[in-house]
Amino acid sequence: MFFNEPGLDDIVILDPEWLVSAATKIICEFSIHDLEEHRTAQRTKAKSWNALTRSAELNVDLLPVLWSTHDAATRAQLLGLMVKFGLAVPMRDHSTFLIPALLTTSPERVTRLYKTAAASGVKPDVQHTAYFVFSLEDQLDSTQALEIESASREGFLPTGFFARVLGKCVSWSQSTHGAPVQLSQSHAIISFGGDRALLSELPEWNCIRILLLQDNVLAAERCSALIQEVISECMPRLCCHLMLPAPGLGGDTAPALTHSPPTDDGGHLLPLERIRAAACGSLSLWSGQEQLHHLQLQTSYSLWLPSTGRLDAYELLVSYRHSAKQDSECAAKLSDGLGSGSQDQFLFGATRRRMRVFLDCIRLGLGQLFVEDIMEAMLNSRVVCPIISADAVRRMEEIEETAAEHSGTIYIICSTSEKDLLGNEVMKQLELLCAINPELIMVSAMVVPSSSSLLGRLYVL
Repeated sequence: MFFNEPGLDDIVILDPEWLVSAATKIICEFSIHDLEEHRTAQRTKAKSWNALTRSAELNVDLLPVLWSTHDAATRAQLLGLMVKFGLAVPMRDHSTFLIPALLTTSPERVTRLYKTAAASGVKPDVQHTAYFVFSLEDQLDSTQALEIESASREGFLPTGFFARVLGKCVSWSQSTHGAPVQLSQSHAIISFGGDRALLSELPEWNCIRILLLQDNVLAAERCSALIQEVISECMPRLCCHLMLPAPGLGGDTAPALTHSPPTDDGGHLLPLERIRAAACGSLSLWSGQEQLHHLQLQTSYSLWLPSTGRLDAYELLVSYRHSAKQDSECAAKLSDGLGSGSQDQFLFGATRRRMRVFLDCIRLGLGQLFVEDIMEAMLNSRVVCPIISADAVRRMEEIEETAAEHSGTIYIICSTSEKDLLGNEVMKQLELLCAINPELIMVSAMVVPSSSSLLGRLYVL
């Protein structure tokens, strides 16, 4: 095995057992595998050992003990490989890694999670509840109402998949400065910016349920994208369908959220794509029990219907190169972090509302004259934020050597009028996001020399 990535491009793995043997010193059933390295860690690093075995948190001071036969450089490579495969997730302090496969659960911990969710005040109706249904290719018909029993019989959710998804969620949450993630083996409260959700693994139904803890669907859309990342990385034949529960006859009720997990004991699920197509196209949709008119769909699933698109004005416009994966991720993290404010930060203006962010993939629709729309959005944005990386400029200039030297760097150059007080507040929000995010570093704050009327700041990812 060979990976052409920084930190891993100087190692070739001839025998995968070498990596497996090292990883299983950390990921194993500790009550069964009684290893000398484990006994040594218990004696010499008791606090870090307890954190690993009880909280799934790996402190780097355990590595010389658990991987005592490897030198420091090799240990760094092994840890990098575990991160690469989603077996370890770096935490903010850079000295601790979450090991999702070691997460445990208990009735008490699950009850605490549901109490936290219930405290949000959001009801688990059909608007706030959704299901990611998994199957192998062509095993489930995702074009019509699906009886949940069919998902149980014909679906497929691999063991260990939920842990990989949780790892992705934790990583993204840290990049958008969400509230601390509350985790267990089968349930988690995740936060992307100010958007929170309760994730639950339902292996008996081959699905993952998401309960939105606010009145928007951004957390579900972000989870959907992260799930697709996991699928593309390790299980390309796995299919995931985002579905919503069909409303009951004469209503839109769903299982009540109490201090214990709601049950999923029957009913039908509707594909989100079909709901949107019917609601926006003045069509009807069979729910498994009745025909739902497009007006009923618009009422029952209003949170999930497409945005009206362009707004009259924005606080921040983010511009980036689509084909550059790192640029796209940076743009999405800025949008999540600044456009979904939490209760105490990233809220904007005198009314402390969420910032209006222009990101083309969520503001522009197919068939629109996007160049004109983007130019109009730029004219109506307080801050314009182009993201410029080596990949972004390769098409503009022949700078192969420079691009190779700085291929991991992304520059975010922002500008606004010096006299625009609200625009400068947006700049301060960007600086705050940099200050609390280890991946985003503010390099300088200066007046752009080319224009005395613009205030510019440079950020580097």
